[in-house]
Amino acid sequence: MTRQTLYRHWPARAALLVDLILAGPEVGFPEPGSDPRAVATAWLTSLAAGLNDQATRAAVLAVTARADVDPDSAQALQRISADRLAAFNQLLAPSGRQATAQEYALLAGPVFARLFFDRAEVTSEFTDTVVTGWLLTLDRRYAHSGQGGDSGEAKRHGADGPG
Repeated sequence: MTRQTLYRHWPARAALLVDLILAGPEVGFPEPGSDPRAVATAWLTSLAAGLNDQATRAAVLAVTARADVDPDSAQALQRISADRLAAFNQLLAPSGRQATAQEYALLAGPVFARLFFDRAEVTSEFTDTVVTGWLLTLDRRYAHSGQGGDSGEAKRHGADGPG
């Protein structure tokens, strides 16, 4: 593919990187489900596997590195975040739960920190710890909103609501 062809399809470098990131490697995309724990665990497992792909990892880091000085990169990050939140909520739909942007950041953020800052593997134990904390947050919001749909996580961990 020539440079001219690239620029015809992707006028900005960030747009090319977004498409690369969102297409991602073939790591197995999670299925929708009625159990928020199972959906979140599968999501984080898939996210970690995708970020272990060197091309995807390099693209994420490149867009992130430029976001403070390049409006296209900043917009690209917003597009990626919105797309991933929507995809995750689509998987959660059968459970009757939906994550806010802040709740999604609480779920996915530790995976990025583990891979990019700690330079450590995302183990099943790590994923379970992250998902457990995330479910407590989700349960509290749903308990306060009166929407029900308690996953039972707060009860299993002795949390009776906000302290």
